[in-house]
Amino acid sequence: MTDSMKKAKNFVSDNVVDLEKDTRVKVEWDIHLCSSPCNEPLYWIVGCILGPCTAFYHRYTVLESDLANRYMCCQGNYGKCWCPNQTRQCPTLCLALEALCLTGMCVSGTRHEIMKVAPVKDRPIEFAIIITVAIMSFFLAAMQPIAAPFNACLMSQQFHEVNKRGYRNEKMTNETEMKTTSS
Repeated sequence: MTDSMKKAKNFVSDNVVDLEKDTRVKVEWDIHLCSSPCNEPLYWIVGCILGPCTAFYHRYTVLESDLANRYMCCQGNYGKCWCPNQTRQCPTLCLALEALCLTGMCVSGTRHEIMKVAPVKDRPIEFAIIITVAIMSFFLAAMQPIAAPFNACLMSQQFHEVNKRGYRNEKMTNETEMKTTSS
């Protein structure tokens, strides 16, 4: 790799998206996305009615209340944050605005944060559903009534997984490793 290619890779990794591949053994989410309303009905109902509030609370919990050090816009899921000074000065306000204005992206950012900490992966059908709803929601404002219950499904699946594995990063990783070695 030439020096200019290394510089370009470093620039992209530092400013846009991480290029390093995750080589951990991954397990599927404990409950299927489509069954999450049945497995976590209360969280699903609250997610449908108070989607932005639930998205805010869930990200705040997953980041262990450490927004000052761990919060990024959409958790860097859609490119790294280009406004680091503002998010560092008032991360709670930034997360609240993200949850209110970009609820689906906020939920997705939390999902990817969980996937970084606990090596879980989407099933192929879950991935297809997530992509389909994201594309349709992006292009059609009329999809918002469908997007709200779908985001609630994502949040209830994530809520179940975090409660099952615990909130602390090292605990989530250790329990997932134990699950993969015992299977």
